[in-house]
Amino acid sequence: PLLCRALDFGMATEETSGFSVAPSLLNAPIQYVPGSSPQKHVVVVGAGYVGVASAYFLSKSGHKVTCIESGPDVATATSRRNGYLITPSLTYPWANFSCLKFLASSMIQGDSTVRVQWKGISDGGFRLLPFAWSFLKACRPSNVLRNFEASYQLATYSHGVLNSIVPPSDYASNCSGTLQIFANEKVRDERFAIQSPLKRLGCHFLSLSYQDTLQAEPMLAPSIPVGGASIQCSTDSNGDIALAAKAMRVLCESAGVEFKFNTQVNKLLMTESGERINAVATSTGEIVRADDFVIATGNALNLADQAGDRILQQPMKGYLFTIPVREGQALINHTVVDDHRHIYCSPIPATESEPAKIRISCAVDLVGNDPRPDPKRAEQLLSLASGFFPPGYLDLDRVHISAGLRPQTSDDLPVIGRSPRLSNLWYNVGHGHLGLTRGAGSAALLADLYCGLPGKVDATPFSPARFAPWYHKLPVWVENAVPLFA
Repeated sequence: PLLCRALDFGMATEETSGFSVAPSLLNAPIQYVPGSSPQKHVVVVGAGYVGVASAYFLSKSGHKVTCIESGPDVATATSRRNGYLITPSLTYPWANFSCLKFLASSMIQGDSTVRVQWKGISDGGFRLLPFAWSFLKACRPSNVLRNFEASYQLATYSHGVLNSIVPPSDYASNCSGTLQIFANEKVRDERFAIQSPLKRLGCHFLSLSYQDTLQAEPMLAPSIPVGGASIQCSTDSNGDIALAAKAMRVLCESAGVEFKFNTQVNKLLMTESGERINAVATSTGEIVRADDFVIATGNALNLADQAGDRILQQPMKGYLFTIPVREGQALINHTVVDDHRHIYCSPIPATESEPAKIRISCAVDLVGNDPRPDPKRAEQLLSLASGFFPPGYLDLDRVHISAGLRPQTSDDLPVIGRSPRLSNLWYNVGHGHLGLTRGAGSAALLADLYCGLPGKVDATPFSPARFAPWYHKLPVWVENAVPLFA
């Protein structure tokens, strides 16, 4: 494999909550190890945030990169409909038994922020069977803890990577961390115990009393129940993933990345042996050839099916409400999480032409493949979400509503690495609602793996091979068993 220059971005440790970044690496000349393979041509399918980041890091590693996107620009689909969140401390996997109970009850209750409809189940078809089985396995407590730690490490690394190439001001980052608000101290302590394993990985969070919570967010005093409590994490942040993607596009173009917009990849064209991809056929009629291919689209299932790979991913619809703060009201300081309503509220700073706003994200709906907002569902969620703020704080006459399909894997971890079946196909997909939180680190990790370098975080939990059916693994089992009987 090609040995490329490593990009060494630091991670938070127990000794420091910051990031050790080497800015000189960003503009360092590309260096090849003598005798290594020549530059390769890589096609990246998808120019959402993750796709653009993948193209950038592969280009900085010395490769010729072409990025193909069905939309007219970068970040025009799910990456445009983002929750404004960078929250490594809140990456607790959705695949856990508490969530399973909540999902079951949501099929009966109509006012939940989680909704499962039979249309979503029917649209998923037979795919939902292995997805559900994988979800149940991921709910085992030991697996939940393992996945939580893997997700947090990737997210923390990603935060450092993003800030080292795009200044926080360029993607409108402006908050002082996260504040999770709970109905009482008992519930807070239960959640604090769940998050406590992250302390040894460098996560810094505080358990706040009712009075401390009021002091942290005085604007929300009327909304916080008496006796309520919170958890504060100052190392979390926020920002606009679409702005970050546009900033990365500029970096990509300066590094020589070619973009093909308004172009859909329809088909993978295989070699006669079926072990590699020769080219991709596009909606414009063009056949794009390359040495290697990276799938970094929101919905990767069609292309993964063509490759013979099983990616256990389902589209989950999330709703977003962007609401101006009324004149004279102060903007909240944190990304605030209402544990009772299961909503996330992030501050958006004012600009010369726009007032300060609150971005509210909520709902995880398995309702099929239609990304359009359901008016009745949107009205119900808006009533639920806006009720968290004091009367008169939000300008509810100027609400912007959007929805998007988030590519959710069964174990809540992204899929990063080489295809188990095709030697020149790679994946960086399945980031769910944590695209901005984990995307930049995933792209840097993918580039390391592609170049045959050890990743800055352990890539094993994110391997595409973890979803392969048992009969695909049979040759490996046999190969490993033969020496035992020799």
